[in-house]
Amino acid sequence: RLSLVGSEMCIRDSRIGAVRFATPVPEPAHAVVTPARLRFAWPGHELTITALQDAPAIEIAHRGAGFALALRGGGRAPAGWEDGPPVRTDDEPDGWRVRAPWAAMRVAAPGATREDRRLLLPAGTARAWIVAGEDEDEVEPALARLLRDAAAPAEAHDAWTDALEDRFEVDDPLLRSLVVHGLANALAARKE
Repeated sequence: RLSLVGSEMCIRDSRIGAVRFATPVPEPAHAVVTPARLRFAWPGHELTITALQDAPAIEIAHRGAGFALALRGGGRAPAGWEDGPPVRTDDEPDGWRVRAPWAAMRVAAPGATREDRRLLLPAGTARAWIVAGEDEDEVEPALARLLRDAAAPAEAHDAWTDALEDRFEVDDPLLRSLVVHGLANALAARKE
């Protein structure tokens, strides 16, 4: 379970850990919400957060000057695991690996550098992924697919939202948005 926690501007799985935006999104940022995607734009930057449809992952895409992510402390154990081994975090060249007996998470940002427990995404166009699953056997193959073809997840997401929008034609943007979000939620509920 991955979720975006708006008040803290962090992406979080309460049972394994959280990734915080170490570079704050400024107040005058323009935000656009589409199904499973949140996009912020402010002078010199665009930040897109997408819950991927075909992977247990969230993609963070950034364009502009450098942007930083920080890993927050380990999450809380689910019921029944409170007395078990603690969450273990290991640094990786491109991010972090987080392991617990009940879940695994990998944060990866190809081309990023590390500084003071932060992951600095390079200026220009950069991507990072937060992949979470039951264990590393689920996380690592999903991350490998993302790293193999970095553009594919965003393209698949765009095709998915285009297909949703093609199901309903109306000139009223608010009504169109409501129907498209309703369709997205219905399809997501159907998948589970």
